[in-house]
Amino acid sequence: MVKKILGISMVSAMLLLSGCGESDGESALETQKLLDEGNFAAVIAKVEPTASTDADYLALGAAYMGRAGVALPQLIDAVIKSGDDTSGDDAFVVFVQNISDKTKANSTALNDLTTASNYYKKVVATCSGVTLSDSAKDVCL
Repeated sequence: MVKKILGISMVSAMLLLSGCGESDGESALETQKLLDEGNFAAVIAKVEPTASTDADYLALGAAYMGRAGVALPQLIDAVIKSGDDTSGDDAFVVFVQNISDKTKANSTALNDLTTASNYYKKVVATCSGVTLSDSAKDVCL
């Protein structure tokens, strides 16, 4: 009788403790925190070896863009500066110059942007689809 109770207790404890690993949600939050902190190399090292979902591909695309020097905050800054330019140049020319200035110091920027594009293409091949997932809509935006 004691052996049965002890055996059942051990099996119950193993089942309860088997759920105490890192969850997907915690991993996603950790990845987002690394992106927010600008730790793009850590995101790439953490996610790339096992990437298989749209969320993984989006994180890798963002990390490679950030590593190239054109993360979302830098893009927004370049857009704002291109609209505020008073030199008389075309806004698009000013935008391209701002992006060029941000990536000049990075010798791997073009490769990083190509890799980011490839990861984004894994999420969505074209933005003209009628029924896009939320992830695909994010990429198209």
